[in-house]
Amino acid sequence: MVSEFGIWLAILILLKGGYAVGYGGIPDVKVMGYDYAALFIRVLNAGSYYRHLYFFNTTRKQIIVTSLLSLALIVIKANVFALPIVNL
Repeated sequence: MVSEFGIWLAILILLKGGYAVGYGGIPDVKVMGYDYAALFIRVLNAGSYYRHLYFFNTTRKQIIVTSLLSLALIVIKANVFALPIVNL
């Protein structure tokens, strides 16, 4: 599960485009929302294997940390990797 998450995250960062669209290359909110939801579910699922750690001990902490981590990754993707690095 963790390896699948790593592969999906690499594809999200390196291959997936779709953020630099619209007037002046403004990121599309719908695409970012979909990617945020997908990333949130994947991080939450991958983090469920590490419940023995104090960081993911409670459900409330797990949801808050997962939400902030997913949001940070989507913001990095939108600002730094807006265009795909590799075009297939």
